[in-house]
Amino acid sequence: MDYKLLFTATVCAAAFCATPVHADYTSWQDPSYDFSKISRIYVGRVDMSDVALSSARQKSLETTFASRMNKSKIPKDVMLTIEAPTASKTLSGSRVQKASAESGTEEAEDLFEAAKAANAQVYILPRLTRWQVKSYIEPAHVEWRSVQVRDSYQDKDGNWHDFYRTETYPDYVPAREIPYAVVTMTFEWYDVESGELIASSEDDRTRNAENDPKGMYQRIVDRFAKDLKEKVEK
Repeated sequence: MDYKLLFTATVCAAAFCATPVHADYTSWQDPSYDFSKISRIYVGRVDMSDVALSSARQKSLETTFASRMNKSKIPKDVMLTIEAPTASKTLSGSRVQKASAESGTEEAEDLFEAAKAANAQVYILPRLTRWQVKSYIEPAHVEWRSVQVRDSYQDKDGNWHDFYRTETYPDYVPAREIPYAVVTMTFEWYDVESGELIASSEDDRTRNAENDPKGMYQRIVDRFAKDLKEKVEK
């Protein structure tokens, strides 16, 4: 017999914990707000006060955000300004709402000063609320693997013919630790003149076998850029 492995298909035969993979996206916008009137948007510095990151990591993420947003294909009649990573502080979402409600407060002035100077109608506050690398234990289990085996037979005239048959065999997989990454960002849109919240979104992603969340962060920024484009094109 001539055995030749053509392919291997894996089917899990043991029950173990499901891998923590998901991507949840939610959004809201004020149905009474006319997004078509927007001609200038000011995007603030990414607020990272909810996560513990080194200054080097923060600077890297800020640079990545600005770079990917500046490359996005926003309609030519809409001016998009990205606040530089070295700019002054930004505020958390709760402080934004409080500041906006209290006309004339120092917080409100700090928050919208740059947006007003740019003659923007909308201020967008991006917030990084989760940035985590965790792991879980996948228990030891058995996986059934299927292989196709080439075999031969000789007919009554003495001629040889090849045929293939499928064989399955158990393969023991020991317990192992699997990393996964979690990244969550929110984006809050404020009308500069009134200070009112006019739109918001949250992008929450978990990816298995990841030990660096930066790829997910980039995809979240890209989705935000796409959402921004769709809103102002309507």
